[in-house]
Amino acid sequence: MGVLFIKYRPIIYNKALPETYENHHPYDQYLKLANLGEGAYGQVLLVKKKSNHKLYAMKVVKKEAVSGNAKMIEAALLEKKILMKSNCPFIVKLVQSFQTQKKLYIIMQYMPNGDLYSVLQKVKKFDEHTSRFIIAEVVLGIQYLHEKQQSMYRDLKPENILISQNGHIKLADFGLAKEFANEKEKENALLVTPYYLAPEVVQKQPYDKNIDLWTLGVLTYELLCGLPPFGLQGSKTLYEEIVRNQPIYTYPFFSEQSLDFIKKLLQNDPQQRLGSKGFDSLKKHPFFEKINWEKLAKRQIEAPLCKYLSKKKMERQYRLKSIYETPKGDCQKSIIFEGFTYNLDPLLKE
Repeated sequence: MGVLFIKYRPIIYNKALPETYENHHPYDQYLKLANLGEGAYGQVLLVKKKSNHKLYAMKVVKKEAVSGNAKMIEAALLEKKILMKSNCPFIVKLVQSFQTQKKLYIIMQYMPNGDLYSVLQKVKKFDEHTSRFIIAEVVLGIQYLHEKQQSMYRDLKPENILISQNGHIKLADFGLAKEFANEKEKENALLVTPYYLAPEVVQKQPYDKNIDLWTLGVLTYELLCGLPPFGLQGSKTLYEEIVRNQPIYTYPFFSEQSLDFIKKLLQNDPQQRLGSKGFDSLKKHPFFEKINWEKLAKRQIEAPLCKYLSKKKMERQYRLKSIYETPKGDCQKSIIFEGFTYNLDPLLKE
């Protein structure tokens, strides 16, 4: 679960939640089945809605873990805002959000095939056809964030790319996302996977949305090769490798087109990266020559990722027993996150 650093927004302290929250809380609509993952600030649960028996992912954030830091509070609020406003098939959808005295809850689509990193660990690397398809859908997701949401992702990595039941991808975890507040963002304290850090971040220089183009290059390299381009010599030299920017390009996995695509993204100068002047130039690169962007945007292209996926749904790997957790009995001294509650039409399409 990432942390976002943005402007402070007023909050209300030492105020109990409305009585209706305690007596008829949205939390009670869900049956907790399994723990999908944990982080420093909370966990993600697999839940089933009692009314329609559909599965969802419930992200739970402890208020006490973020309440002392205004920037972390804003992280949770902006993540919810991005998910709520999103109308992109390549970004996970928000179903509902609510809070108790001690916790924040975000209900999202459940992706039964898990995350891309787990699949990559099993298959080691993807063929170029599959890699191109994944990267193309990621490009559409990033383009939507930049152009429609006016936000940079800042945390692109295989772990944050979820796979739908039909093999298409969805970007998730926007705790590190950042709205375009200034021409250059001066915050550099990013809690991301070190392998994906852009050189300007490593050198603590001002950065902008073009850091997402760098991470796109790292992701493309890792999907084709099975390993990230930097850090193979040990963590002590990782940052030096990133700044020096001399990854191994002699692997047989790279075609001429994919190699050129990666090199044009992994430019130390952010303004020279492919796509820095707009996504049209990136989408016209020869690496994407076989991509029909119009059909891809409508998800009318069969996902080649399916051949790498198990036919058994991911939830069958979990012990699907009820996890008893109750929001009752929270202390009266609490923080209310104004504007956090949200509810989408339950008839959610993938």
